[in-house]
Amino acid sequence: MSGTEFDKPDWSSTGATLKTIAAGGVRLSRALLMGLEKTPAKLGKKGLELLDIHNLWTTALILVFWLAASVIGGPLGIAVNGVLIALALAAIPALAVELGTEIRDGLVLSWTATSDQELGLAGAYFAEAFSTIGVEAFQLFVTHRVFVTLKPTLLKRFKVPVSLETEAKAARTRIEAKLKEAAEKERKGKLGELVKTAAELTAAGGVKPAAAYVPTAEIALGAVAAVGVVATVIVLSRGKK
Repeated sequence: MSGTEFDKPDWSSTGATLKTIAAGGVRLSRALLMGLEKTPAKLGKKGLELLDIHNLWTTALILVFWLAASVIGGPLGIAVNGVLIALALAAIPALAVELGTEIRDGLVLSWTATSDQELGLAGAYFAEAFSTIGVEAFQLFVTHRVFVTLKPTLLKRFKVPVSLETEAKAARTRIEAKLKEAAEKERKGKLGELVKTAAELTAAGGVKPAAAYVPTAEIALGAVAAVGVVATVIVLSRGKK
């Protein structure tokens, strides 16, 4: 995917700062999607149901605001704090503290990423985080009253990128395919176990498989030889008469 998401951060003006935040939100959103794809299928599906496109985008924006203002700091932090005040969004940093601290390394990786490959590293970190802290942490986040209050404002100010919507749909398709494949594999495994169990029960009951009654090569050859001997004896006995 190409575009401005990997552009160098610019905090020279309010407009530039907002674009920088939006670009960071795209990177983080994509990294989160990559993380969900790397988790077991059931967990990935649960995560996507929770982080639908609007929750995903809002979550990414909130965490990027927090990261820029509280972790990165410096000129960007000052500029971001100014934007937060201007947009009456000062509650964002407080909301993001707990979740942001738990996945801080992944946030930093997604923020500093300059390519899809580097973004994949952040995705791998998030996959591990989803498996350890669970998606429940995100559930608490997106249902928080502050999140619910800020969501409409953020979605109005920052439109969901069309490219992100497309990528989210593709991720959902791949996760559903992965889930279907896992279910089919599990079904075949259970079927195999049933066949094995049936065979064991049959053997234990003294019932031999049909193949057990098929003469072996040695028995078949022995039978042929016996028939030949009997025929020879008959011919000789007739000759003596």
